[in-house]
Amino acid sequence: FQLRLLLPAAVEEQRRRDSQLCDPQTQYPRDGQCCSMCPPGTRMQSSSSCLDAVCDPCGTNEYQDKYTTDSKCKRQPYCDPNTNFESPVEQSMTVKTICMCKDGFHCSGKECITCTKHSTCQPGYEVVSEGSQTSDTICRPCPSGTFFSPTSRKCEKWTEIPGKTNSWNRFQSMLNTQPYSCPQNALSRGAFECFLSFYGLVWFMDHPD
Repeated sequence: FQLRLLLPAAVEEQRRRDSQLCDPQTQYPRDGQCCSMCPPGTRMQSSSSCLDAVCDPCGTNEYQDKYTTDSKCKRQPYCDPNTNFESPVEQSMTVKTICMCKDGFHCSGKECITCTKHSTCQPGYEVVSEGSQTSDTICRPCPSGTFFSPTSRKCEKWTEIPGKTNSWNRFQSMLNTQPYSCPQNALSRGAFECFLSFYGLVWFMDHPD
């Protein structure tokens, strides 16, 4: 009776020892044997035997990134251009595709389900950090005594003009807190009135009396 109890335990112990001899990356234990898995980029057919694995390549928009006994490959994620993702040029059968945002866009959240357009710095602000795939553009206001230069895209010091330092500095401060923006079409009536107001303000600051 005791022998009958010991036999199943001994068999189970032998299977456990055999399984420890199998390569966990490329093999799996079955009935005391080390069976072959299918390599990355493939799936296993149901007709496979332990020592003769029958493997089929993954289909279109599918992948398998490790050795497997699965009969189905994994689906590649869909990078939807309608949510501002770039369409993958070529997808691998062994690597999961990572969806990338289009230029000028960044992931809207940690899971990166959609992409959001980078923020644009307001007049009187400079770029501290350019937007990337995972983060938005970071802006900061120009400090007192500086202005935003469209050429360098940074805050630069105003050129000091002799005899106009005090009024010019007051004007600079006003520009930094309330930036002026005139229409780009210089021939339009709105642009003309804007320029008159702008230079009129400069003249007023230089002639407070």
